[in-house]
Amino acid sequence: GSLGTAANNLNTSLGTLDAAISGAGTLVLAETDALTVTATTADGAITITTGGTLTATALTAGGTADITLTAGADLLVGAVLADADTITATATGRIERATSDTQFTAAVLALTAGTGIGTLDPIVVAIPTLSATSTSGDIRIRNLLTTDVTVTNLTTGTGALDYSQAGGTVTVTH
Repeated sequence: GSLGTAANNLNTSLGTLDAAISGAGTLVLAETDALTVTATTADGAITITTGGTLTATALTAGGTADITLTAGADLLVGAVLADADTITATATGRIERATSDTQFTAAVLALTAGTGIGTLDPIVVAIPTLSATSTSGDIRIRNLLTTDVTVTNLTTGTGALDYSQAGGTVTVTH
């Protein structure tokens, strides 16, 4: 079963959450402040919104399912996997690495931050279609793919842009 739905979020005030949904079902969570989360679904989307910093230690959305992360402050990322699906990550602050793992693996990744993406260490991804936008601050992304990649947007209001890729051709459509 599901823990929360799009129409009825699971509203929490926790410090840490470890969740596993073994059958078909979603995790839709609205946290009042900061949260550290580890979550897995066998066949369902993961949607997490926090009022403070969100630390996504390890998230895996199984089946045909997207992951949506929205942080009211910084978003700190361990390993977030939505295999052939979409990950959307938004932070009013920065999006930064929480571990040395590959931070994002999916078919499509959209990153939006207020004050930078990978400013301390580059965000490491394995993504064929990528966009990253920050109101201010640097954007630093390292893509591990050796196949063709499409970057649909890579912009910051102020700050440097640093994108590198292991191989293949990069097509920028911005």
